[in-house]
Amino acid sequence: MSSLVFSHRSPELFECPRSSTLGQYFIDFPAFNNGILTLNVILAGEVGSVLSEIDDSLVVTLFGQFSIINSRAEDITPRGKKPGAVIALCASGPNMKRSRRWIEQTLWSDRGIEQAKGSLRQTLFDLRRGLGAYSEVLRSDRASVWLDVTKVQVIPPETGRAFLEGFDAPDPQFRDWLARRRLKHGRPGVVDPLVSGMVRIQCGLPWTAKEAEPLTARIVNDRVGGIISGFIAQSTRSVLHADADLIVRTSIEEAGKKLMLAVQVVDARRDELIHTEHCIVDNVVQLLEDSVEFGRFCWQVADTALEQLAQLRRSSDAAAMRAAWSQDAVRAVLTFDHKVMPKSLHILDEATELIDDGLFHALRAWAQMSLIMEGRFEETTETISSIRALLDRASKASPGDPVVNSLVANVSAILLADFERASSHAVLALKSQPNNIFAVQAKSLALFHIGAYEEAYLLSRQNRDVAEPTKYGAMCNLHHALLCLRTRRSEEAVLVSRAAVEAVPSYRAPSRQLVALYAASGKLEKAKAQASLLKSVEPDFTTEKLLMDEAYPANTLREVGVINRAKRHLGDFEPD
Repeated sequence: MSSLVFSHRSPELFECPRSSTLGQYFIDFPAFNNGILTLNVILAGEVGSVLSEIDDSLVVTLFGQFSIINSRAEDITPRGKKPGAVIALCASGPNMKRSRRWIEQTLWSDRGIEQAKGSLRQTLFDLRRGLGAYSEVLRSDRASVWLDVTKVQVIPPETGRAFLEGFDAPDPQFRDWLARRRLKHGRPGVVDPLVSGMVRIQCGLPWTAKEAEPLTARIVNDRVGGIISGFIAQSTRSVLHADADLIVRTSIEEAGKKLMLAVQVVDARRDELIHTEHCIVDNVVQLLEDSVEFGRFCWQVADTALEQLAQLRRSSDAAAMRAAWSQDAVRAVLTFDHKVMPKSLHILDEATELIDDGLFHALRAWAQMSLIMEGRFEETTETISSIRALLDRASKASPGDPVVNSLVANVSAILLADFERASSHAVLALKSQPNNIFAVQAKSLALFHIGAYEEAYLLSRQNRDVAEPTKYGAMCNLHHALLCLRTRRSEEAVLVSRAAVEAVPSYRAPSRQLVALYAASGKLEKAKAQASLLKSVEPDFTTEKLLMDEAYPANTLREVGVINRAKRHLGDFEPD
């Protein structure tokens, strides 16, 4: 057997002669290698032995016209758009693997969860049938879909060819993903500012400026800038104006007998005002000493500025797009709507494909924890292992980042009950961000775990007050209500649970608490009304589940005896 080597990518252009002076021979196409096509010329007498050696490998082309070529040089590209998209999604993923839910959300975003699952199952069945003898290349289990990396070769990017050139699948989420990938790969030799380089956040005037700002203004700038920086992947705070993306500046002016403290967040590249906010105080130093008021002001300024920045969605603006990824994901979780919450994972997967940053891994762990707590995801050994791995990756990727440390602490305390890790990461976060909502929440739980009940309660109440004007208010109300239950403050638990439900009516956890707390105190009419409201967002809710099902997410209510007290009254009715 001899070999001929051609530099070409289209096997269909070669014709196989039927005879020659050497006798009848066949041409086999075993594989491509970086665009080099090797043709093995086989004499007729050798066919049997060579065919027995042909493997079941595939070559996938993602740049240029999408195609799948088998080891016999046959084009077995699926005809349907969705089956082809499944292969493309897997082939372009880390280790050629994607989660089932991510694929479902990307290709069937307009369908319900069960419908999307069914659509993916049918598509995988059709794909395997179409692949025939090569079907073993496509693997799947309950969590993931992947291609066998030992049997699939993806042709490297080719200059001048677009990613999935001319390919489309009828789903807006897929088109968004495709647009981002084309943007990432579409400009060879040009660094994409969205996926490379730091976002620089200038906190006030340079400290070396001739007219330096007052120290109090610098403290405000640094605190607000730190929170904003924490939620923008690969960003840093700068003390120089040169090449800044955002500027946080504070001015302190006399307003009669009081002082006005005004903060502005400015897009330095476009000289546009992103957000401005002010407060009137008697004494700025007293404001800085008041951890609740100062923390509330800084988080409100930073949170609103991040939202305003995210909503700009300028495709060429790294600060805006990176803010959008984190804020869109956080906002999806904080809707506590079971149809919307899983979208956070899709957003974070998209972000991670472009920037492998610890922030996105930590946010994903926090989002998965939230989905488990709301009963949207099942708490399995596999899920917990996945969350632990995400926390480890986040810590490794961004060891000194206060927001990453705060999220690691938060998930470790609430879901994993790893209070030693929670405490150590919370301490790291709070050194630079004393009012970090996630870190304070974790520290409060860690204090409760070691028996410092009153200190834990006061810290939780402070955190609730800081978070109240932000989108994190309902979440912090819920966690403070849980601590109130553990410290036997049932009346306060009712008040803050009600505040959480009023802020976000689709939030199931505080609504469950209200049903049980009202019933436990004999307020049956209120319990019945709350149960009906809960059933409107949780259609399969029954009082029997709340009272009798040990797997139903109401652990704290059971631990502190609220469920037992509620059983005396609540069994007499079901919600309308």
